[in-house]
Amino acid sequence: MRRLLIGVVLASASALWPFSSSEKQDPPTPHPDAVPVAQQTALPRLSNYDAVDEAFAEGGALVDEGEIVLDVDTASKAAAGFVSGEQWPSYVAATDVEPAAFVLKGTNWSDQAPESVVKAARVASQALEKRKEALTKALAKKPGLSQLEKRTSKPRIFGEVHVALHEASSKTKRCFAVGEGDRDVDGVALTAVHAISLSGAPVTVSSFGSKSQQWRAAELAPSDVFIEGGAPLPILTNGRLQASSHKVVTEESNDILTIAVLWYMDGDLEPVNTVEWQTTDGPIIKIDKYGPPAYPSNLQECSTLEARSLRIRARLNGDFGSAYVGHATRPCDYDTFDDFLEVACEKASVETIGRSDLAGDATGSALSKADEATCLAADGARAFDARGNRLRSIDDLLRLARSQPGVVGYPAHFITNDNSWDSRAAADVWVVPATVHFVWPTVRTGHVTRTELRDEITGADAGHSSVITTLSMRPQVFRISQFMLEHECEAIIERNRPRIKPSEVGLVGRAGDRTRTSTNAWDTSSPTARDVIGRAFRLLKIDAQRKLEDGLQVLHYDKTQWYKPHVDYFTQRNAGGGGADEDAFSNAVPIERNGTNRFATVFLYLNDAAKGGETVFPLSDTHSTYNGGRLTTPGTNRTVGFIRDSDAAWVCNGESEALRVVPRTGDSVLFYSQRGDASLDGYSLHGSCPMIEGEKWAANLWVWNRPRDEIDRAKSKARGSNGLSVVFKNTGSDEVELFWADGSDLALQGKIAPGQSVDVNTYASHRFVAKAKGVDLGSYVMKRGMDPVVRIGG
Repeated sequence: MRRLLIGVVLASASALWPFSSSEKQDPPTPHPDAVPVAQQTALPRLSNYDAVDEAFAEGGALVDEGEIVLDVDTASKAAAGFVSGEQWPSYVAATDVEPAAFVLKGTNWSDQAPESVVKAARVASQALEKRKEALTKALAKKPGLSQLEKRTSKPRIFGEVHVALHEASSKTKRCFAVGEGDRDVDGVALTAVHAISLSGAPVTVSSFGSKSQQWRAAELAPSDVFIEGGAPLPILTNGRLQASSHKVVTEESNDILTIAVLWYMDGDLEPVNTVEWQTTDGPIIKIDKYGPPAYPSNLQECSTLEARSLRIRARLNGDFGSAYVGHATRPCDYDTFDDFLEVACEKASVETIGRSDLAGDATGSALSKADEATCLAADGARAFDARGNRLRSIDDLLRLARSQPGVVGYPAHFITNDNSWDSRAAADVWVVPATVHFVWPTVRTGHVTRTELRDEITGADAGHSSVITTLSMRPQVFRISQFMLEHECEAIIERNRPRIKPSEVGLVGRAGDRTRTSTNAWDTSSPTARDVIGRAFRLLKIDAQRKLEDGLQVLHYDKTQWYKPHVDYFTQRNAGGGGADEDAFSNAVPIERNGTNRFATVFLYLNDAAKGGETVFPLSDTHSTYNGGRLTTPGTNRTVGFIRDSDAAWVCNGESEALRVVPRTGDSVLFYSQRGDASLDGYSLHGSCPMIEGEKWAANLWVWNRPRDEIDRAKSKARGSNGLSVVFKNTGSDEVELFWADGSDLALQGKIAPGQSVDVNTYASHRFVAKAKGVDLGSYVMKRGMDPVVRIGG
């Protein structure tokens, strides 16, 4: 069997790091007892060397001298905790080759192991942290790790702690400290081990050097720390690597407690370094440090070993769950880009679709496969990078792998003062199956990226870019900063100020709904509106089509006006009339039979609202300001588009922890009615909080997943059956207030100046009331066959 051994060239060809890495977990070493301790070479002590790398070069491990790490009393109490160890989740029972151990991860160990074990781990790990600084500063000066000192100062050293009990025995047991490896193909893994005999006697430890293939031994005093190198990469990106291998030599009457801290030291990606790739029965060849190519490629861009070794991670179309999994692969393993797209899409789908563990209680159902979705480029499958750029070739993938680190990372389940996500990983590629649209990756709450909005064909918006910030993972909500220019906001307001009328809801456009008390106007053709609409399509990475939009709806909210939380897509509940069948809109589920519905909403803020008027998302619990407080009545998420009035009021209350987006001139909010698999997202429930002071001007664009011919037919049918179009005209000399009468409640629909009129789409039996200066002018019940013009005040 061929055995692969790796050493990284740091300073020169003679300065080899004697570490080994293997995609498999089996260490390439002889049995621990194969070489008696008396015949082993002494482990180097750091005090005898001028440089850290010189000490490591001899055997991949060293002994560091200093202050006492752990006293015998604390160690003895920790050893007593092993008696009932099997009751604790971090406990690993002893085997023939490894001792019993507690493997502590995360930042809170109190529920993982007995108090005595946790105390010993904390005391020892804190002492070992003090020794870290000098070591990491020395390593940071080496090529390939030039950014190490800067990054570890945060600190950016991640790890875990193993507390092991080597019971008195004539049989030597060996520790394999295996942990999750460096996540951006550039770091070094180290393990610092403190060993203390419960009798107070010195402890003998042996280490196997994977480069030298030799065992080396040292006698450790209570003040000594044994530090062993794991392996610089290559490893599989985001994979696992063997961090260390050592054995503690025990005696018949001598129990030994060891505490091992695993450190993963992160550096910047610098692929100029080389690796010596050595085999036991073959020649040495030089390749870059990302690892050997899996398959040869005939593509010109894949002619170098560096190119063949580059890796990317393919993730399924940007949904909450897809931020956790992905398919690691090499672009140069494929003959064509279409081959890459098909395989990467299929493998990413297998790893993501149907996995409820990626969805969970807070994120709804698992992702599914749309009925006619395929991974074939010929059918329309596509690939994008994290900045929304379309990828079309193997060369695009290689440039991405060289120029951009990954953005997803994984949650940091390690001992560190920095509990944020590790943002560096292999370059991310989002694959979008045919029949569904690209969805911006949420990545994590607070994630920021910048996208260019330039029209590649016309040159429009040249130099215009926007900052996209993730506000919520589920629903998928983003703030788009600097989306509109100030003069564009002013132009849309001034054009539509005299054209506004009471806002409508539902498929057929019902006015007078008390859940929506704003006024609105439609702007589908003005030059400014068309510019903004085109920009919105470019933001969404969709080719602009009139049949995919509703036009720009301009909204005005005065004091107390609001819009109760709702969903923007159509269901039987909100389609109007008697539901989907009556409205002839029976194919509204995009994931089934290529159904047609609203896909995304780009909501535009045209002014800074003085107070109130926030866009609220009642079901979000993934935003940064949410701390577990009450949002809505349990079960609200199971009834699409419904929220109790009391909950609607509460989420707009400043004391609630609901996600509320404050209007800011020129910014927009992007949220999706459909998830990355085209399923409708009930969590997209949203509304406009009541205005408290001043006025709010806004606009929204609804973008559809497919041409809306079918819903246009449904609207015509619904309006023909029960809908009415009525004009209310003020023929008097005073301003008229028009109200919709909902039982005993009057909902203000708007004000009509003398000589002006408003158009209202409503239903038979609806009643409206007109007032001037507080005096009733009349009550008007809508009837079929009535005069379509209602004159008031004359």
